[in-house]
Amino acid sequence: MELSFNKVKFRITKLKIAYLSLISVFLLYLIKDMQFNTAFVDEAIYATIGEEVLRKIYWENAISWMGGSYLYPVISGFINRYYGLEGIRMFSALCVLTAGVLSAKLARLLGGKYSSLAALIFFLFSSLSLNLGQLGTYDTPSLMCMSISFYCVITSRYHIGKRKFLLLILSSFFMTLAVLSKYVAILFVPTIILAIIPTVKNTTEFIKHIPKLTVYILCWSLPFTALVGWYVFVNYSQVINFFEGDFFSEPSNLLTIFTTLIQSTNFIIIGATTSLVYALLKVKGEKKWLVIVLFIGGLAPILYHLSSMNIRSFPKHLVFTLFYWVPLTGWILNKIYTKLTQVSNSFTFINNSYQLIWTTLFILIITNTWLSFAKHWQFQRSWPSSTATLEYLREHRKNDDKIFAEAAAIYKFHMFEGFEDPSAWPSTWHLEYKGKFGVDAMKMAISEKAFDYIILNDYFTSEINREIKPVINEYYEVVAFDDYKLSGVHTITTLVWQPKDDTNILVLSENNDWFSYFSKP
Repeated sequence: MELSFNKVKFRITKLKIAYLSLISVFLLYLIKDMQFNTAFVDEAIYATIGEEVLRKIYWENAISWMGGSYLYPVISGFINRYYGLEGIRMFSALCVLTAGVLSAKLARLLGGKYSSLAALIFFLFSSLSLNLGQLGTYDTPSLMCMSISFYCVITSRYHIGKRKFLLLILSSFFMTLAVLSKYVAILFVPTIILAIIPTVKNTTEFIKHIPKLTVYILCWSLPFTALVGWYVFVNYSQVINFFEGDFFSEPSNLLTIFTTLIQSTNFIIIGATTSLVYALLKVKGEKKWLVIVLFIGGLAPILYHLSSMNIRSFPKHLVFTLFYWVPLTGWILNKIYTKLTQVSNSFTFINNSYQLIWTTLFILIITNTWLSFAKHWQFQRSWPSSTATLEYLREHRKNDDKIFAEAAAIYKFHMFEGFEDPSAWPSTWHLEYKGKFGVDAMKMAISEKAFDYIILNDYFTSEINREIKPVINEYYEVVAFDDYKLSGVHTITTLVWQPKDDTNILVLSENNDWFSYFSKP
């Protein structure tokens, strides 16, 4: 079927309809529920930092601990001004969609249109992609820019002359944006360099390509090095402080990391590994090299977390792995389908079981997709909602009140205030008070009733909370609380305290979790 518009003809095929349907379902599913929960602390932090930068104030020195430049916070803060949290999350959905479409295009280079369609399904409807698509963090623009960079460099392999150099420069530019969005994207620079290397039959042919290869690598690396180098030079002390610090470490063990990997990637890891083995044994030339490069690209985040034994942000980084590995899974499934079709007429057993095999495979894919949506439902409820607490604050808080809170940025973000006084929203992560720091500063400030409200829920800083709660109970009283079921299972309680009146005394229950307040006669 063909349509024409202004003498431009468009060919409509079943495959194009399937592509558009998948993209539409992905976007509509995410868009319909962008208010699934109040802001996660990371979303709030980036947006509030971005707002401060837009106002040309830099209280946070965020580059020293954030793991990226001000690029994404400024984007987040700007979007928030006009479209709020829903707009920020919509931007993330579009970033994830872009990566999914480019991943499908890589699958098409490997195995054709059906491999591409399978890759698009596996990427868009993985719980990892669904979760990240509704989370306004710097992972999404980093993922998008990295995917554009990699696709440009792969495409450059099929061009010569000016177009090839243009694609390499574009790749370098977008990888720079990926790294400035989130430093972890630098893990994929070796993959980009590998993708530039041409396919050769022998060592002699490779030696002949060295001069051209050197020019290509320089064409890519010089702009990247210059831009990233300039950024590091300008922000040297803060960047060094970040890499010397321990801001994104959550020590774990091998079993936990492997369990997270398997639960998150499911059969994708099997498909990618099978693809690599098949390519090494049966495939030659350009396609073999592309399979190897894609596998190495997907392996990079896994090796990083295994080498550091750090579980922090691992599920988010596995979306990068998906980008590289779903094309391999789509390709190998297409290969299996083709092989079975070829031999089905020669082997009676396969011919008789053909329908059963594909029915089983279809059921497995549907089941996996359903589990992805179930995991996404749990993700949407995986941090405590601040709705009730925010309602209380809006009703009772005065403009000059100081609020000391666990993840204080959430309240600062939703109330869109606090940009005139840097001390108005102190957090349990860090506090400086009268020459003291950390827990000692918190205890002193609490004992002096320096805060008008204290808000804790034991979700982000439970260990610190245990240290300061005895002091809070001595000088403050609970004025509001809210129960919330995390992932629909575990109840977590957010407590709001105000300074005690001298006429009130505090009685603790036996388990020290629930409080009763009685007034003196």
